[in-house]
Amino acid sequence: MSGTSGKNIAILLLVGLVLIGVALFLCRQAQREEPPPPGYYTGYMLPKSQRMGPPGGGTPAPSTGGGQVTR
Repeated sequence: MSGTSGKNIAILLLVGLVLIGVALFLCRQAQREEPPPPGYYTGYMLPKSQRMGPPGGGTPAPSTGGGQVTR
């Protein structure tokens, strides 16, 4: 009887080691940094004031003639 319990413990330890190995492998794969896709800009980012263009949103929307009419 002690022979089968020893085999069971050895099998459980082996399965546990395999599971730990798989878990460590998956953690390493998840943490690995992938290079950016081709054409992705990786240079210096401009300050927000220069990225957004002039204050006020650029050109105003064209008037459609709606609103109050004065007579």
